[in-house]
Amino acid sequence: MSRILLLTESGRNQRLLAEWLATQYDVVEGDDASALDDEFDCCLVDRTMLGRHEDALMERKRRERPVMLPYLFVVSKRERDRMGPDLWRRIDAVVRDRVDELITAPIKQAELKARLENLLQSRALSVELREQRDALRTLDRLNVVIRSIDQSLVQASTREEIEQAVCERLVDVDRYVGAWIGNDRATTRTVVSRATAGVVGTLPDEEGGPTTRTVETGERTVVRSVHEGEDEWHDAASDVDVTAAIAIPIVYEATTYGVLTVYADDPEAFGDEEEVAVLCELGETIGHAINAADSRRALLTDRVTQFEFGIDAPDAPLRGLATAANCSFEFRGIVSATDGSYLEYYSASVDDPETLVEAADGVDDVERIRHVGDHGGESLFELRFDQHVVQTIGALGGRATALQADSTGYRVTAEFPRDADRHTVVDSLATAYGSATLLAQRETEREFTSQQEIWESFRSRLTDQQWRALKAAHLAGFFEWPRGSTGEEVADSLDISAPTFHEHLRAAQRKLLETLVDD
Repeated sequence: MSRILLLTESGRNQRLLAEWLATQYDVVEGDDASALDDEFDCCLVDRTMLGRHEDALMERKRRERPVMLPYLFVVSKRERDRMGPDLWRRIDAVVRDRVDELITAPIKQAELKARLENLLQSRALSVELREQRDALRTLDRLNVVIRSIDQSLVQASTREEIEQAVCERLVDVDRYVGAWIGNDRATTRTVVSRATAGVVGTLPDEEGGPTTRTVETGERTVVRSVHEGEDEWHDAASDVDVTAAIAIPIVYEATTYGVLTVYADDPEAFGDEEEVAVLCELGETIGHAINAADSRRALLTDRVTQFEFGIDAPDAPLRGLATAANCSFEFRGIVSATDGSYLEYYSASVDDPETLVEAADGVDDVERIRHVGDHGGESLFELRFDQHVVQTIGALGGRATALQADSTGYRVTAEFPRDADRHTVVDSLATAYGSATLLAQRETEREFTSQQEIWESFRSRLTDQQWRALKAAHLAGFFEWPRGSTGEEVADSLDISAPTFHEHLRAAQRKLLETLVDD
């Protein structure tokens, strides 16, 4: 409800005005400058009180800027009669920049309320504009910090550097007084701090805190006023002048790396959707950077940690398929598609491959299955999952090297960088699939093959005819676009038939890919 200050000389008239307005507004009756110290949204003032308290009235108006604090000036009947039809111009010359609107006596109730409503709407608009300007200034400062964070993420080489840089840069924003990144331990249901900056150490995040709620829901949590809660976290936040908080999941694809929590000392913080959207996008950026850092480390290290997991979740898709078709699966490889999804390849010994394809219709998370072909008594299948353990391992910076699945569950072997946090890996798998048991952990030396060894391995697999067909096709421009020679022309040069040339060439290409991809 808007508050109206009545500042008029006549007590009787002031009481009457108060009665008129009391049903619609919160009315304050003033008789001296002390009334200007109270909060109000509009002041109705006459000439006597304006002249008596002009300095105080103008000072109060200045304090409110850029928000408009409207003054409605009451013109007496005597002044109205004396000034005639040129009333507003002559009044404006006297009270210019002091009042915003005038009303003449005798005052009519309907006219008074209409004038007040117009002035209050103007004030509300100025408040809205001020809030928009403040929000834009905050976004500008936040975007500067985000650009600084982006630069830090590019330069950081480890997850620890990424997390600490993010926290330190965020507290450079004026209203942000603290930031920390925590990691959920699914096995113990606790949140462990990994990086902090600002007023964080004194704030526990037990039940009721935003971090815990985000861990439980996987969604952002915004606390606009810490004074509204009565638990340990809200009490501790109030003690260190934290007034608002936001917790954001750090994610990459389907993997959650932790939670970023930011504290502010401004009650308006996190009230603007654009500010919240920028911070949520930052959570995704951090997740992508962590994944990239882990992947780079995995590629560059010559020693790796090998984990072996058991997953017996009843709704695991391959477990359901294996039960339906009475078979077992073995992982053969994974390829990323152009739309961001993944194609996984598995071999299985089944009497009728089409029966297995039909069984997939009743299994959740299997988006697509295709029987590729048969070889060596086994059938090869291409599958696309909504989400699967092989993809989760990749998002965590690891590489699945083996997976066997049957009606009892999965047995998965994966390689991670030597300093990978096994708690993070196990907890992420447990969160995604209901349960994950670490069966074995060992450090091993990654085998690197030299270029000469790759060449020798490849050449030893080819017959002389296959080697001649491949080399002649390459030198004759058969693989260029447009082609320098057709298959028939290369075959004619080798003095063999075109079908024979294509048979030798296809065999050589297959063996080349087997050397590069399988080995």
